[in-house]
Amino acid sequence: MSTNRLNYPGGRGIGSVASVILLFQMISAPTAFAQDEGDREAKRVELSASFATGREIDGEPVRMLIGDVRLNQDLTVLLADRATQYTNRNEILFEGNVLIFERGDTLRSDAVLYDRVTKVGRATGNVRLTDGEVRVTAPSATYYTSEKRTTFNDGVSLVDSASVLTSRTGTYWSERKRAEFAGSVVLDGDDTDVRADSLTYLRETEVSIASGNVYVESYETDGTGPDIDTTSVTIVVGDWAFTDDPAGVRRIRENVLLFQVRHDSTETDTLLISSDALESTRTDSTESMSAAGSVLIWNPETSAVGDSVSSRSDNLLSVRRETIEIFGNPIAWFGTSQVSGDSLIIDSTDGSIDTLRVQENTILADRDSVLDRIHQVSGRNLLGLFFEGGRREMIVGPNAESIYYLRKDNRPDGAVRTSADRIVFELQDDDLKRIRVEDGVEGTYYPEELLPADMELAGFRWVPERRPDREALLANPRLQVEDIPTASSLADRNRTPTVPEIVPAVDEPPATDVAPEPPISVVKSQWVPGTIDTSRRGYTIVVASRSSVKEALDIARSTASGIDLSEYPVDILKALVDSRFAYRVCVGAFANRSAANQALRRLSGAVPADSWILAISPDM
Repeated sequence: MSTNRLNYPGGRGIGSVASVILLFQMISAPTAFAQDEGDREAKRVELSASFATGREIDGEPVRMLIGDVRLNQDLTVLLADRATQYTNRNEILFEGNVLIFERGDTLRSDAVLYDRVTKVGRATGNVRLTDGEVRVTAPSATYYTSEKRTTFNDGVSLVDSASVLTSRTGTYWSERKRAEFAGSVVLDGDDTDVRADSLTYLRETEVSIASGNVYVESYETDGTGPDIDTTSVTIVVGDWAFTDDPAGVRRIRENVLLFQVRHDSTETDTLLISSDALESTRTDSTESMSAAGSVLIWNPETSAVGDSVSSRSDNLLSVRRETIEIFGNPIAWFGTSQVSGDSLIIDSTDGSIDTLRVQENTILADRDSVLDRIHQVSGRNLLGLFFEGGRREMIVGPNAESIYYLRKDNRPDGAVRTSADRIVFELQDDDLKRIRVEDGVEGTYYPEELLPADMELAGFRWVPERRPDREALLANPRLQVEDIPTASSLADRNRTPTVPEIVPAVDEPPATDVAPEPPISVVKSQWVPGTIDTSRRGYTIVVASRSSVKEALDIARSTASGIDLSEYPVDILKALVDSRFAYRVCVGAFANRSAANQALRRLSGAVPADSWILAISPDM
């Protein structure tokens, strides 16, 4: 039987694997590295092989180890088919089925150049790293055994139970379960995909931080198999993104665009939001979102602009209710109407708008496409009621003023300028059908030949050029929508306008010149919501609470018909009770609880016996 021998320049040999190990221990700490005894111990290695021999390569002395090569250094174990030890430096080249074991990490590759002083291995060819929970593959890698850190510079792929992450370069810390990847980064998760120039991924918490050309796409499906009911697809692009999927938190900054499509068996609902920054949080039943900085909003029913937006969406009993609040010089468009004020609040159910509330400095404008003139209404507040079948009521007041342009045989016929406590625009499918002027009416008719050229209400501005456009928003080069369902085509809005219906006045019209067919009716003592001021602390009487705003409106109208509204205003206040919205019908506004109790006793018989006192606060 032949004996394995280690040949070295002197021509002498030592047989047996044990001798190979002993000799390597003796020569593995040359004088250049012998700073002190502790340093030598830190660099001490044990190296064994089935066969070893010495030679020179390009004038450099080396030792060749062949068969079952094994290196032990501290907690590091390295195996290979063969190895080349460079005797004048601290490097050993391992080749053929190379494996590195380091405190739970396993690295496989075709070759590893290992530095025994720095304990760094440079792996090439079919690199595969795993810690039992994640698998990382790459053409090459540098493995820092002391830090359990691996860097990749020629492309890398990371796979775990929740996601697949690929990029051109990257660094992975096994112990910290942290990955930092750069260059065409793609993260494919269970229900969230991310693309970016660079990305930090924390595996243990499933948190990712992306920057540069960020694209985040998430899916949400109700039900499984044939029972799938609603699918939500949300795409967000920007320059920086923080995503915490388990907590349902997402933050996007700089040049942000959100594109959301909700689809079920009956309809497709689309939402687009552009802003400087956006943050969203989601639970099983609730989703909240806030956007700031040059906010643009578009969906098939409305579009809006403002400095900031916040929204809350609740999914309860298969019904999705949403409230959107817009601040900072907001403007909203509904069909041919434009609305502005200090703040706008839009309530919707299953994607269809229920109510619009505008607070302070309200301006409502509606374009007459035949005359190419803008009807105008201004006042303190606005309440918009949206009904099925395309019918809307826009109620403006108090301190309401309006300019309405008349036409006869589709030709201009002057205008009426009116002031009143309240003015109501009634629209059907974007066509203005009727105008109501209620209480304290004063008005002036201007014949066409005497119509002032600059006839406008104070604060009026007509800015259709600022209206967000769907196609312009979707032109964002980062947004990829080829495989995403689109919203249903918008209904054709190019209808022939009709002259608003003229309703006979209840009272005598004001003592001014009036057009032959004035499209104005004066209604006396009719209830209008929005009369209780919730910006100040106080008390009110709750006579009913309903989950449906329509039911609450019916009760409010019935209640208002039986009491003196000048003394006891009637209003509907919205509240979140047990994770559900409640619409409370309230009567009166009182400075203290004692005054509210006295009023409740006086209203006995006019309000239900189970009516109760509610404290009003500005944060309602």
